[in-house]
Amino acid sequence: MNAAGIIAAMTDADTDVQDLCGGRIYALIAPQGATLPFVVAQVVAIEPNDTHTGASKEDTGMVQVDNYALKMSDAERLADTIRRAIDKQRGSFTVGGAGVDVDGVQFITERQMWDDDAECYRVSHDFRLRVRRDTDDLAPASFVRVTYADDAAAAAGGVAIGQTYVLSINNPYGMAEGTLKVRIE
Repeated sequence: MNAAGIIAAMTDADTDVQDLCGGRIYALIAPQGATLPFVVAQVVAIEPNDTHTGASKEDTGMVQVDNYALKMSDAERLADTIRRAIDKQRGSFTVGGAGVDVDGVQFITERQMWDDDAECYRVSHDFRLRVRRDTDDLAPASFVRVTYADDAAAAAGGVAIGQTYVLSINNPYGMAEGTLKVRIE
């Protein structure tokens, strides 16, 4: 489940979200030196909904959405805006070139904190995200465990926009070898 891709697709047309974070919604980890404010989404757990006759046709993902900003009030505003944009939403969205059917989103809880590593405030929201899955046509994985030098090399290797890959040494972004990077172009 590509949580960041789904959240980005759900908020793409929301002008309030775009005004606050400019589409800076990342999977798992934000790039080093990312401009604040930004959002990081990750799947904490996936619970299948198996039937008596077969494998799950719908998964429930526990998704953590972290909202980062220099001021607590800005982190709270971003978190509330993202929540308004996705809570109780359902529909079909395009993520990484594939269609994803979201059966529903439910807000669960909020935590507020200071992030020592990023030196900024963070408001973390947890959501339940129900996604219909067709075992014959699954969306691509959100994380590719292959190392590439840059987005162009990742694209040539089949990494879709919005997927995360591992950066190689001497990459043009100046990031450390092994850093996770989301392909954006």
